[in-house]
Formats: sequence, C-alpha cells, structure tokens
Amino acid sequence: MGDSTPAKGKTFDSVEKAELSSSKKPLSSGKKLTPMKTDDLSADSKMPAKKSPKSSSSKSSSPPAGRKKSGKPTYLEMTHNAIVALKDRSGSSNIAIGKWVLANNEHCKSVPPNMFKSRLNQAIKAGVKEGRFTKVKNSYKISSEWNKKQKAASRAKDASRKKAEKARTAELEKSKQKKKEQSDEEERKRKEKDMVSVIIDLCT
Repeated sequence: MGDSTPAKGKTFDSVEKAELSSSKKPLSSGKKLTPMKTDDLSADSKMPAKKSPKSSSSKSSSPPAGRKKSGKPTYLEMTHNAIVALKDRSGSSNIAIGKWVLANNEHCKSVPPNMFKSRLNQAIKAGVKEGRFTKVKNSYKISSEWNKKQKAASRAKDASRKKAEKARTAELEKSKQKKKEQSDEEERKRKEKDMVSVIIDLCT
C-alpha cells in the first residue's frame, strides 16, 4: 500500500496557487489607475509665484509748466503776460517777472516760495526752449520770430474759419434753393391737377 502524502502535498500546492492567482486579478471596475507623472509635479513646483502689485508711491512733484488747471493760467502763460505787461525794452528779469505774477495772480500767493520759484524757472526755461522767449543777458523778451509765427498761425486759423463759414452758408443757400424748387414743383402739379378736375367737371 503506497504512501498518500505526496498526493496531498500536490493538492495543497494547487489550492495555494489558485488563491494567489485569484488575488492577482484586476479590480472588477475594469479601470486602470494611471500613475501621476513626476513631470507634472516638477512643472507645478517650477511655476513662478504671483508677485503682489507694488503700491505706487505718490511723489509730490511740481506740475509741468505747460499743464493748465481748470480756470487758471499756466506758469508759462503768466510769465508771457508778465513780460508783455512790463514792456521792458531790454527784457524782464526773473525777479521782476515773479513780482508781477504774484501781484496779478491771487492763486500763486498760496504757493510756497521755493515751489513758486522752481515752477517759474521751469516755465522760463520751457519758453526759451520752444522759442517763445529770447534771453538777453539775465533778462527775457518775447521772441519776434515767435510773434510772427503766432500771427501767421492766427491768420491761417481765421482764414480757415471764414472758409468753413462761407462753405456752410453756401450749403444752406443751396438747401434752401432746392426746397424752394421742390415746393414750386409741387405747387405746379397741384394746379395742373385742379385744372384737369375743372375740365372734367365742365365736360360732364
């Protein structure tokens, strides 16, 4: 009678292999989990951090000489008016211009002296740079060339305005004439119609 131990061992081994194979089966859902790529993680880590908007620091600086506030002349205009009003043949100095501006512009009196002087100097430099003022030693005059250009520009502007007004007037006259012709034509047709109706009445 043979030994049955090896047969039992084989049966045990086959059962164990069957259990192991069943544990290795994929999930019943049938969906495979895709592992996260390391590139995605590295890309997220390399994203630059958002910079917080810098708060704009408001610096108190004197406004440009050519900038005009509502209802107030610019320092360039006030300087020009001062030189014209002083009528000095040899030119007007910075001190004389500043005194005239302060005496004739009430809003300048509330400006601190240092700021007023700085703005006035900026206006004078701007006037010299654009050719409005001519420097004679330490004084300033209105440039004759600048005056000529301004007069020529004013004449050209007036001529353009007159030309535009003339064209507008001619257009209005043309429109009136056209309306009158239309009205006359309608009146003529109405009279013809009335005459035809009278003739028809007479014939009947």
